This record gives sequence, C-alpha cells and structure tokens, in this order.
Amino acid sequence: MMKTLFITLNFLWVGILSAQDLIGAKWRINNILGADINKEDFYILTKPENPDWSYGDHLQLSTDGNFKSWYSAPCGNDCFTTSYGTYKKISEEYISFHIQKVERWGWCSDVGEVEKNETNTYYVYKKSESEIYLLKTTGDHSKDLQKVTYAKVLADYFRIILNKNYSSFGNITLPSKLTWQQRADNYTSQYLKLTNYEICITGSNDFFISVHLVKDLDKNAYYYIVERPLKEGYGLFHYTEDQVKEFKDYYEKRYGKRK
Repeated sequence: MMKTLFITLNFLWVGILSAQDLIGAKWRINNILGADINKEDFYILTKPENPDWSYGDHLQLSTDGNFKSWYSAPCGNDCFTTSYGTYKKISEEYISFHIQKVERWGWCSDVGEVEKNETNTYYVYKKSESEIYLLKTTGDHSKDLQKVTYAKVLADYFRIILNKNYSSFGNITLPSKLTWQQRADNYTSQYLKLTNYEICITGSNDFFISVHLVKDLDKNAYYYIVERPLKEGYGLFHYTEDQVKEFKDYYEKRYGKRK
C-alpha cells in the first residue's frame, strides 16, 4: 500500500507547478502552436540541450501574457510559419491560449497572414525537468489525467517509429472535410472493424504526419493510425501494438535504448 501511495504522490509531484514553469523560457515544440487544427490535441515541449540551439519549432511565453511560436531553419529555401497570441494561466495545471494570427512565408503553398480568433485550454503535465506535455482538455479533470497515460504511450511511439510513418500512402483515403476525430473513427470502425474502442489522443512529431492512438477496449490493445495528407484527402494506415514492439526490440538490439 505504501508503495502504491508513493507512486501516486510521485505522479502528482512531477506535474505540480507545470504551468508556471512554461513562462519566460524558450522551448522546443513538436508543432507550431495553433497553426494546424489537426495537430492541436497534444504538444510536446522540451528544453534544448544546447542553449545556443536556434533551428526547428519553438514556443516562447513572455511574462507580459503574449506568446509566439515559430519555425526557423539554417536555409531560406523553406516554409516558415509563426503563430501569435496571448495566454492565461488558469491554475497550476491548466493554461489557455488565444490564437490571434498565423503567418507563413517562403516556400509555402499558402503564403500570407491568417487572422484567427481561437482559444484552447490545455492540461499541463510536467513529465520531467526538461519535458512538458500540453494536452487539450476534455473538460473533465479525471479524464485529463487519463489522457496523460495515453500521451506517454504516443510519445514513446514517436521515439520508436522514426521514418516508418512514410511506409504507406494508406489503406483507405478519407476526405479532408472530415475532422481528424471523424477520420479516426471511420478507419477504426470500417477498416479495423472494432466495435468497442476509444479514440484516445492524436499527435504528431512531423510537419505532414499525424498519428491517432486508438484503444481496443475488448482486448486492451492499442492501434496507431497514421494519416498523411494527399492531393485528394488523407491516406490512413495503421500499426498494431505488437508491430511497434517489434520495431522497438529491433532498434534496441542493434543500437541500444533510445533516450
């Protein structure tokens, strides 16, 4: 019982004061905050090991209540995106972001400035001193805590899968007019033929690819549904939990455990 209590307290302690820790620092983020509606369910923030690091996707919350999220690269032949807005610390566990505008320039298909008026609230989970999760709230604190578990599963997947997300153009193609939830639900019910399942979380560690984590509630097993944009919509395919374990075992056998 004492061991269980210790684990529970440790889980809560790691997550404490997370929202305040975000403010003032420059973070690496897996996708530009608020730039893509398909990728706003789950963000991963990490502190760069090199304090002079300057390339990739960034997020910075100023002490005056404004934020900026932007992409930088060593070469100008790229698509550069920046989002601007304000934030509000609701509590030690929750923070809201109001997206005001998104700018794109360079080698982009949609160069220009888009005005936005979108507010999203996130549960803030401090995984470690150098890694924080932003999880779009479900509106229920207990469900947000469960979402942390799903986020860890998906984050582990991103560390394992590497370029295998590009191994297929999809088993089926679904129209872009559907939301990511509708596409995940359609694939799960129509292609995987599951009837008792939960669409747990979606995330991305890539400009193009999104991954939907789905749980088969009858078999207590995960499916990783990968989707990539195509000219005519989105192509979707999947990996099973066993396949991901095989990828992990193969990698660790050859190269050792990934950090």
